[in-house]
Amino acid sequence: MQDILVSIWCLTFNHERYIRDAIEGFLVQETNFRYEIIIHDDASTDHTSDIIKEYERKYPEIIYGIYQKENQYSKNYPDGKWIQELQSQYCKGKYIAFCEGDDFWIDIHKLQIQVEWLEKHPEFSMVAHNAICWEYNNGIIKSMSPYKKSKEVSHEEIIMQYHGNIPTASLVIRADTIQMDDFFFGTGVGDWTQQLHCIMQGKIFYFDRIMSVYRAYHDNSWTKDIWNNPDKYFDHCLRMIEFFEKYNEYTNREYKKYIVSRIQMYVYIVIDMNRRGLDFFEQCNRLDINNKFKFHSYIGQIKRIFMQLNDENYYDENLEQFVKSYDHIIIFGAGDYATKIAAKLNKKRIRFDGFAVSDGNCEKTQYMGKAVWRMNNIPFNKKSVGIIVAIKPVKWYQLIDILEENQFTEYTCPFLFKDE
Repeated sequence: MQDILVSIWCLTFNHERYIRDAIEGFLVQETNFRYEIIIHDDASTDHTSDIIKEYERKYPEIIYGIYQKENQYSKNYPDGKWIQELQSQYCKGKYIAFCEGDDFWIDIHKLQIQVEWLEKHPEFSMVAHNAICWEYNNGIIKSMSPYKKSKEVSHEEIIMQYHGNIPTASLVIRADTIQMDDFFFGTGVGDWTQQLHCIMQGKIFYFDRIMSVYRAYHDNSWTKDIWNNPDKYFDHCLRMIEFFEKYNEYTNREYKKYIVSRIQMYVYIVIDMNRRGLDFFEQCNRLDINNKFKFHSYIGQIKRIFMQLNDENYYDENLEQFVKSYDHIIIFGAGDYATKIAAKLNKKRIRFDGFAVSDGNCEKTQYMGKAVWRMNNIPFNKKSVGIIVAIKPVKWYQLIDILEENQFTEYTCPFLFKDE
């Protein structure tokens, strides 16, 4: 018999309302190769396992069920290495296709299209495609469209997810890429870290063809669970910050400006979730204790940024040291963040020369009684200028590009997360 070329890997938990759609989507695939279906039921408390067993009896040569007596996700959270170990043990295919039990495939040619590409292009480690997002909380059905056309995806795009994430149920990878360093397993999520690992092993290709459906915000979904629990989301953000700091070293800092931007996104998510001061600090302290102070330095940095934004009396001593080191101080920005920094400097009676902006459409020439210059028109010797970046740094990669294009090398950002 022909060897199995593809292993379909399906994780499921309490998906009795959805699992039939997933399995039927697997079974109708039209391929010129053999594939197997491995379904891992993580100790469901509903009838999910009964449905899997029903299909397993009907298709014993194709479907294999793994039935846990104890929920492995909660037992091992956030460490997901147990999943890799199961994949290594059970998946026989050269390729692994992913689809969780609450998602489903809607194109009978999906596997054939993706596997043909991988067979013809050995330099690619992963392929993905477009999908429909079905949001159960509001009934919206829309195309996810992380990219606007079929294309090779860059490392930058995988990190930044400019237009959203690549659908999990769209992923097909080479099985030999599942072996990852341990830090890839510490986030509590696996699809995105898998992508970030695969792009270090080869290229990633995206098909702009809708071939699956992603169910979001339904009961028992990760999205609904995480968004409804601020502590869980904060904890998730801390783990993603830790992951990206390690990933920065793993990639020899080649993508640092994008990784820094990604970290800032997590910082400002947790800050924007709660701006009520006391509650926020109580939440920080609670998470610090719950994590046995593992993320104490991260939480300290987040508190610092929160104070910088929300307490007009807070002043960062590092900023005071910075402004003393240069003949001229320019605040990069002319919005809310710049206003906060200028007010702090004025309150401390610390001199600064004015503001700089990069937007050619900005009509300001004066702001808070100071001059506003274009970044490429600052009237001082660049070596004598210290730049205070007073713009929300979630697009740090853009800010760095502007500074480098204008040959400014001396800068600081009081709103930037720095693990010290």
